[in-house]
Amino acid sequence: MLLQKTMGYSAMAAGFAVLPIAAVNMAVARTALPQAVPRFGHRAVLATGMALVAAGTAGLAAGLHPGATYATAVLPASILFATGLPAVFVGATAPALQAVPGEHTGSASGVLNTAQRLGAALGLTALPLLATHWAARHGGPSEPHALSDGLRLGLAGAAALAAVGTLSALAMLPRYRATAPKTGRQHTSADPAAIGDQATDGEA
Repeated sequence: MLLQKTMGYSAMAAGFAVLPIAAVNMAVARTALPQAVPRFGHRAVLATGMALVAAGTAGLAAGLHPGATYATAVLPASILFATGLPAVFVGATAPALQAVPGEHTGSASGVLNTAQRLGAALGLTALPLLATHWAARHGGPSEPHALSDGLRLGLAGAAALAAVGTLSALAMLPRYRATAPKTGRQHTSADPAAIGDQATDGEA
């Protein structure tokens, strides 16, 4: 919606425009996170990821205005977002699965994935609705300023929620460093690279 409605991109051009963002997302999930989690722990990884998501979303809100370009207003902020998103998935998923007995790991994973998908669906629905509602009350969707202002409002709200998530991660997760289990059950679902792949599902 951002690229097509406010910048005039075609559907194909918008798809190509997000390829660098998806590449960053995958690179972080595959290379950086497997090293960051054992060194810093899930608490630091999750808080850092949420902070990057908040910064990226706030950057989009700040830079979005009629006449803004992809290179200056969208790409830098989106790269911040794409860097933080895999860390959010890893930092949130692994501790949740490690907190339940081994026989309930499958159920916990299903509940967690369902909650993540519902949250993503609600967010992707709420942002366009808010933008179009704002635009309808301030000149109509065809008015560039009205639509961009509506998107900025929604993105600012999303950035605020991500900031709350950062503080929640710091307050709720214990201070510890992730270590490989010596005995007992193996938490294979907590592998950072495997969990990080989930983040690519929600990349727009």
